[in-house]
Formats: sequence, structure tokens, C-alpha cells
Amino acid sequence: MNKYKNCRKQIKYNRYFLNAINNTNNIIGCKYKKTISRNSFIDKKFLEFIGDAVSKLCQDNVYLLAGQCIRIHWQLANEIRHAFGIDAFVTLGDAIVCNKKIYSFDLSSANTLLSNAPSSIPSFSGHAWITLTSGEIIDASIQTTIGLMQNDPEFYGNIIAQKAGSLNDSIEFIPSVVGDDYLFRSGLVQEIT
Repeated sequence: MNKYKNCRKQIKYNRYFLNAINNTNNIIGCKYKKTISRNSFIDKKFLEFIGDAVSKLCQDNVYLLAGQCIRIHWQLANEIRHAFGIDAFVTLGDAIVCNKKIYSFDLSSANTLLSNAPSSIPSFSGHAWITLTSGEIIDASIQTTIGLMQNDPEFYGNIIAQKAGSLNDSIEFIPSVVGDDYLFRSGLVQEIT
């Protein structure tokens, strides 16, 4: 029975992700492909790479992970693209933990952020993570953030890297928009010239 539940959860996440690609294509004129591949990219080598990359990015300082979801995942997505030659989409949206929405960022928020860019410093109340074209997700920051909120070091540095359908029921991600183009146009990431 658990296998079917995971399958339903994965299908639900894939629909949200494809909808987020469509949202992004519509609001900023991108042409991201709306596909989910059957390939799985997360294996032992990939997990070791992610662990090493996150350690370098956060320099073993949990405060460089907590509350830094855009920065850490944008940098990590670039590392993944370079090392593995695969699409890694920084994904922005809602994060629900223990049935409570702790971060919220819907399409309306995405449009508002775009309409205010670049004239103001962006205010972001959502969450960012990485979605691979396989429907696998990587989140290097939310567990540390939860650990700091609950004063529980057991969570510090934990990385989620798996199919969205395999997540336990205490956490859910709902994508709204994706990709570097949105990050740059909204001002959430600044281009270095």
C-alpha cells in the first residue's frame, strides 16, 4: 500500500512542478521544457557530491544554511549542472512541515515580486529547493532551519535528496515557479558582471 501512496505523492509533485514550469514560461517568457524523465539521478556518487558541495558552500556553519535557501540552492544547482550535465531547477514555492505552511510563495507572490523588480530589494517569504527533471528534489537548508527553530541539533546539516513521493508525511513542497531566469529577473539573485 505504501508503494501506491508514494506513487500518488510523486504524481502530485510532478504535476505541481510541471505547472510551475508553465507558470514561469508564462510570466517571464521562458521556454523551459515541461517534461519529467524516468531516469533517476540520485545515487551514492551523487549523494557524496551533494554532501561535499554543501559542506564547502556552508563552511560547516549552520547559519549559512538556515534562512539561506535561495543562495545555497542556486549555487548548488550550478554545481550539479556543471558536474553531472543535467538540468537542476531552483524551485520556489511553499514548504509545509507537520501540516503547517512554514513558507509561502504562490503565483501571485511571484508576479508581485517581478512587478517590483528591480526598483526595490526583493522580499521573499517562500522556500527554495532544487528539482531535477526526474522529479527528485534536493533541499540542503530546510532541515537545518527546522533544527534551529526547534533548538534540535539532530537536524543540523541534514539534506533531503530523493523522489518527492518518498518524503515522509511530515513535509511537503509545492512549487510555484522555477529557474535561474526568474531568480535574476525578480532580483532574488544578482547577476555578476
